[in-house]
Amino acid sequence: MPRPPRSPEQVAMMRQKILDAAHSLIHEGGPESVTIRRIANTLGVSHMTLYNYFPSRQGILDALREREMARIVERRQEALERARAGQTLEVLRENLNCYANMARRQPAFYRLILTPAAHDDPRRQEVQRRFHEHVAHLTQVIQIGMEQGQFAPGGDPAQAALVVLAMANGPLAYLAGGLISEEQFSTIWQTTLQLITLYLGGVTADERPLESIALP
Repeated sequence: MPRPPRSPEQVAMMRQKILDAAHSLIHEGGPESVTIRRIANTLGVSHMTLYNYFPSRQGILDALREREMARIVERRQEALERARAGQTLEVLRENLNCYANMARRQPAFYRLILTPAAHDDPRRQEVQRRFHEHVAHLTQVIQIGMEQGQFAPGGDPAQAALVVLAMANGPLAYLAGGLISEEQFSTIWQTTLQLITLYLGGVTADERPLESIALP
């Protein structure tokens, strides 16, 4: 006896379950770990079942990317609204701490979106696109902070965003790569956040204006 057709709600629910399983696999081992059979095993169904909901593995990855980007855009818009309401520094720190949580709990995913890819890496273009999206959002937050006087005015917010990410990425990459312990990271991270705050405020740790320091 043929199975009765699924309702649109049931189809939508199963698609989300498939995407959730793919999301978990990416966090554990990167995009290369996502296969039709692994997703099916995670869900306890036949691998052929997945083709009732997606045409291919790439279709799953494309749908997952669209879903995650929609969620990121929504969170970014909420963050910008809070920044405009005067919580710029809090938003900035939360943003950076999200990266820290990602590097701590989902190192493969962190390496995927915020670490350089080799020239012959097929992910290179995707990694670059995601990186520029992060920079663009951080630039908006910093620009709002400059306009409100919370950060030093007169600078280039895009350049400042790159500097902030460069300062943060060192300890984050060490953590995601397993090069330092959680205890070491916690100490380094707190210092890094303090230095970023000083930098955006226009002074260094010795309280001298940044523009007065001669670089070698």
